Amino acid sequence: MKWNKGLLVKVSLCIALLNLAGCDQMGLNQQKIAYVNLAKTLETSAVGKQEQEWNQKVKDVLVKADKDAQANYTNMPADQQQKARQGDAETLNRQWDIERSSARAQSVKAIAAVVESYRTSHKLNIVIDSSQIVASNPTSDISQDIIGLLANTTVDYGKLPEVVVNKEMGKPKAEPK
Repeated sequence: MKWNKGLLVKVSLCIALLNLAGCDQMGLNQQKIAYVNLAKTLETSAVGKQEQEWNQKVKDVLVKADKDAQANYTNMPADQQQKARQGDAETLNRQWDIERSSARAQSVKAIAAVVESYRTSHKLNIVIDSSQIVASNPTSDISQDIIGLLANTTVDYGKLPEVVVNKEMGKPKAEPK
């Protein structure tokens, strides 16, 4: 069987056109990805401001507890004062770290809920933190949208810590009889 050169060219063109026919549909199968600048969101959103206010309240409670404890040191010997101050400082600093970490976790949880709602309503497959981006189209940044949506979000950080200062600490112990 002898192939006509014109027929071979036409068949080749048809095959090429059939292969290209799906190219315009490729965008429909691609994942829709956006990103949010979590650090900026925590710094500038209403949730970030609530966290800062909460942390200030916690700090005020801990500073007051430290001042109350300082008043008890006056009746102690110098070496015992130093140990008591160091122990109290370690305890208060540990509590400060715990409270800040807990507040940050609550803030991130509130932001994540808003991001998830945004993701589903805008039919996005993935939203990632901008710190993980190497290169992207700036239109994929949804940070400002998220910050706007957080304007009416209220975060419950729980109760302020209660710090009790041991009033017996500075009194000398009575000798047993």
